[in-house]
Amino acid sequence: MYTWWLPCLSYTTKKLAKPGGIVQRPTHMRYSNTKARNVFLALSLVTAITIVWSAPSDEPDLSEADLAAQSLFGMDSGNSNRNSNPVQRSNEPGNSLFDSGFMESGVGDSDLPDRPEARQRQYGDPEILDPVSEGNPINPQTGQPFTDRQMSQFNALREKFPDNSVIPQRMTPELKAQKEQRRQEIYKIQTRIVKKEASETEVNEYYDYQQKSLEDRMELIEYVLNNPNTDMSDEMRKKFEEVKQMNQRTLKSYEDARKRALNSLN
Repeated sequence: MYTWWLPCLSYTTKKLAKPGGIVQRPTHMRYSNTKARNVFLALSLVTAITIVWSAPSDEPDLSEADLAAQSLFGMDSGNSNRNSNPVQRSNEPGNSLFDSGFMESGVGDSDLPDRPEARQRQYGDPEILDPVSEGNPINPQTGQPFTDRQMSQFNALREKFPDNSVIPQRMTPELKAQKEQRRQEIYKIQTRIVKKEASETEVNEYYDYQQKSLEDRMELIEYVLNNPNTDMSDEMRKKFEEVKQMNQRTLKSYEDARKRALNSLN
């Protein structure tokens, strides 16, 4: 009973199961969709690159003078575009002026200012991509002459501190002769002080000369430490502070030696 609906069900099932015709989209529509998708991807890529390049950098915006001061103390900065030395990591103590003896030169009653041109070259080659002109002073970090780009940065630093004798400068034959003559004069005064034959003027001239190099170093150390754009590690800052204290002690020892030398004249 009730079998009358089976033929209807069979007919309906066949009708529903009959495959319909597959709708084919025109070729020009498929090409249009693919082209639109490619354009969208290209625009997305360009937008992403623009966002990355326009994002503010975490590196501080350093002036030429800032770069020169950091370069002088062996601090490599990402803004300096320098060829990085794999041995020397950014903002960490390494083959810097601290280790070269630069900061200690002039310390001691019998010391005269250092002669960078006589220093032995003991570290690798200079930055081969940067030209070096004749007369550029020796970089204590590398034992090679400073590059022309570094010398340009030092000129910017010298504009901030025009009387600073520590900032490297190109040595012309005339300037080199003047410095050598001055060294000889100081050496003669030193000999007269040791023999207690110097005048009061000579004693003051000698110690003024010796203290000047230390005061100039202190000036640059203070500039780096107090510069808000300086990004240095705690270890490097600690070393700066130690050198600063060492220079302060040496300045005091010079002042004490001056007093003793002046008292010996009476």
